[in-house]
Amino acid sequence: MKHRKVDFYARQRHFIDHLVPIYRQIPQTNRGQFIVTTAELLKYAASIDVQAVKLSSYLDTITPPKGLLVVASMAFPIKMLTPRRKLVLHNHGAGQSFADNRHISYAGGKGRGLTYLFIEPGQHPASKDAEAYPGSRIAVVGCPKLDSWHLKPKKKRSNPPVVAISFHWECKVAPETRSTLPHYRSIIPQLGRWNRTGEVEVLGHGHPTIWTTLRPMWERYGIEPVANFEEVMERADVYVCDQMSTLYEFASLDRPVVVLNAPWYRRDIEHGLRFWECADVGVNCDQPDDLIPSIKKALKDTQAQRKKRHTAVKKVYKYTDGRAAERAAQAIMEVL
Repeated sequence: MKHRKVDFYARQRHFIDHLVPIYRQIPQTNRGQFIVTTAELLKYAASIDVQAVKLSSYLDTITPPKGLLVVASMAFPIKMLTPRRKLVLHNHGAGQSFADNRHISYAGGKGRGLTYLFIEPGQHPASKDAEAYPGSRIAVVGCPKLDSWHLKPKKKRSNPPVVAISFHWECKVAPETRSTLPHYRSIIPQLGRWNRTGEVEVLGHGHPTIWTTLRPMWERYGIEPVANFEEVMERADVYVCDQMSTLYEFASLDRPVVVLNAPWYRRDIEHGLRFWECADVGVNCDQPDDLIPSIKKALKDTQAQRKKRHTAVKKVYKYTDGRAAERAAQAIMEVL
């Protein structure tokens, strides 16, 4: 084990955020390359003190690859794998899956059989992957990305309160993976006007995949665009979001959220977690005209709503004790 290496691979910025805490917990003698795909990601990795290498350079210099490969998504170059290499898949989301669609990106999906070890945030995705791939190992650890946040004291309410609103990209794996932006776009100008009254401060966020589209929209209506979710967690008192895992990441900080629903989210199918077992993690909003009243209701953060939030968060994340990365690294070293 002493000389075997654990390599990490990330093709998107938020994958880096999820993998780096685990990478840092791997013993130095076993810590391999942190591989990214672009010069922009190399720069981002360097900004958080991770010396990464581009995929092309990695493939040219490390032949054949040995040890473990840790990824946050199944969309990776297949030639990085050899029969001697074992794959570790870290679930970079809240563990959502869909009852009528076994997409490779979600727990229990097809095509994940190469995975030797699944690292899961909670029991829901662990059960799905265990059922689909009974020969694989499963480690339920919590969310390593949130470790440092879970060790911080709870944020005090800003004055005026800061509200961040975010949208997923238009993913068409299932109706529930789609963005709610088309449904709520008409209310964005009113959010901008509310922001200018000084009653609240509104921030505009969104999934990295559509950020180049969202930024000009937020700016157009006088809403400050914030690309980095770390900054959202640092500043916001309420988070408004449709179905991204950031909804539960923010709620796990014991702050209120508003859950955006759209007409194409099917109420007659129970997928679990966000749809619909844990949808009461925050105030649910179904119509554009209800958005601002829903935010005001969330800001009250009643005892009843706090209780629902705590219950939902516990179902999504088995642990919120700041030791998720430690548990993940331990599971990796055990299979190394």
